[in-house]
Amino acid sequence: MSDDQDLLLEIGGESVSLADLAGIDMDNVAEVRQTIFPAGAFKFRVDSAKLDVFGSGQDKKAAIAFKFKCTDVLAFTDTALQANDVIDKFHQEPIMLTDPIEGLGRAKAFMADCGFKGNGKLQELLAGFAGTEFKTIITHRPDKKDTSRIYSNIGLNIGQWKVVPAAAELPS
Repeated sequence: MSDDQDLLLEIGGESVSLADLAGIDMDNVAEVRQTIFPAGAFKFRVDSAKLDVFGSGQDKKAAIAFKFKCTDVLAFTDTALQANDVIDKFHQEPIMLTDPIEGLGRAKAFMADCGFKGNGKLQELLAGFAGTEFKTIITHRPDKKDTSRIYSNIGLNIGQWKVVPAAAELPS
């Protein structure tokens, strides 16, 4: 396999090695397609917020990874979609820590714009942010180097996130 033979993954609350994973009967594994979240206005609940690493080798980058669960659809850009296409689906939004202090400030601003108030260490704030509900606008944009690749992101409006606490109205 690789140098990562000691790597353990968690499946159903149990730790499994890569060797164990290699022995899983794929006849019982459902296919999962990678999709991007549709553009529109939505209500989300924060499922998790944590420090994470993206990439591998020399391309590793630290980030704060936010994972949100859609709880309501306020509007779709694509009128062919139905609410049940996205309710209970997840959207992920990383804030890269290329400049750690700026990245931490962006994460703090994002959480505040969502209506979260908290004090303390980063890990405490990220843990406390879980469960926060907010409304936002999701936009699509092409990758700068490969325009056929589309990203789904929470929009920014001149430095301010297009998010509001769940009880507030989204600006037009």
